Amino acid sequence: MSDFPDYTYPVDISAQSITTVAIDIKASSIGNIPVSIEAVGSGVVIAVDIAAQSVGNLTVDIAAASIGNLPIDIAAQSVGNLKIDIAAQSLGQVDVNIAASAVTLNVQVEGTANVNIANAEVYLNVQQERKGFAWVYIGENSASGSLAYYKYYYLILWHGARAFIRSLSIGVKNSDTANDKTLKVRFYVWHSTAPLYETTITVEAGFDGTKTIYPLIYWNYDMLIVEIENPDTSNVGIYYTSGTQTNYYAFSNTQFNYTISSDLHIQVELRIADAGSIPVSGTVNTIQIPNVATVSDSGIQTIPLGETVTLVDVEGIGRVHFIMLYTRDSTNKWTIYIDDVKVFEFDIESMYGNYGLDNAGFGMQVTKYDASGDYYAMIIEVPFEFKRNFKITVHNSFGSDNSAAARAFISLIS
Repeated sequence: MSDFPDYTYPVDISAQSITTVAIDIKASSIGNIPVSIEAVGSGVVIAVDIAAQSVGNLTVDIAAASIGNLPIDIAAQSVGNLKIDIAAQSLGQVDVNIAASAVTLNVQVEGTANVNIANAEVYLNVQQERKGFAWVYIGENSASGSLAYYKYYYLILWHGARAFIRSLSIGVKNSDTANDKTLKVRFYVWHSTAPLYETTITVEAGFDGTKTIYPLIYWNYDMLIVEIENPDTSNVGIYYTSGTQTNYYAFSNTQFNYTISSDLHIQVELRIADAGSIPVSGTVNTIQIPNVATVSDSGIQTIPLGETVTLVDVEGIGRVHFIMLYTRDSTNKWTIYIDDVKVFEFDIESMYGNYGLDNAGFGMQVTKYDASGDYYAMIIEVPFEFKRNFKITVHNSFGSDNSAAARAFISLIS
């Protein structure tokens, strides 16, 4: 390869059949690596392993009828753009493992995507997609069939109720020919909560037909309970179709008694998005990530004169909640590292004498300072969050060999 300049290594392969192509590059800096493969056969293995401090742009373009597994493992301090374009009729598994402190990941998938992100802070940007809207009528509202005379009537949508509620209509009869009746209408998200919407329906004296009201509200909840309270169970009834249970209806003289009934003629009109639409847009800043509590305990370690000993060294992503320190020499120098960066360096003697932490209560406290017996202890309740690692070291720079210990209570992302 000496005939080529140091920065360019062209590789051109034209073959009817290639079983294995392995590219292994170890360099301090790499510019651009375009890889283009057109294959129609099966059994092709492509492995790309790059260990470099800096990688410019890595473009992988594969057009194949069938691809097995495509592992991409990049360990680099800096990566420019990683573009992977795969057009295949059949794809087994794409495993992308990225270990970096800051990554912008763009994924565009037609179909189903399973994304697993392990990070202390996740910002999920969801773009709203509207494929169309439709009016949906749930239930019947005609003034026909049998009449149910009860105190309470219910239409319950256990799931999928998030929509714009345009109208509510009922098939109702008022047998009292002299007096109007007023039905109370309430919308609940759950029966043990207060109603989020209330209105009334006036049923005129002698009325027999369909009554419609227009709430014109956006219901931002997955569940909807429509309750209609009837003040006169002797004269006012709502129609129902005997023997059918198309939706979840209930009527009872006791509030929230959800004994399923035949289909009441209670109809709700919803404006909802068509199947496939995404009804949200924006950035979600609060994502619950599973974590596991753990304790890193060094036990009592000998600290030789002039040496630094690591007492706590935790790899992963998490938060430190509580730290306990013990030493036989108050001048030992303690250092706390977060993601390999020194964030706090101190000795217990200075914390006790110069900063008065013997009786402090704001996150750090020297809990024991026994100069006669050479026993010193300190606790730290200031939370430390880390994305790669957390470490505590102690250095003995004065006197003779001594001993020290550290214990940290940590929540790690599982």
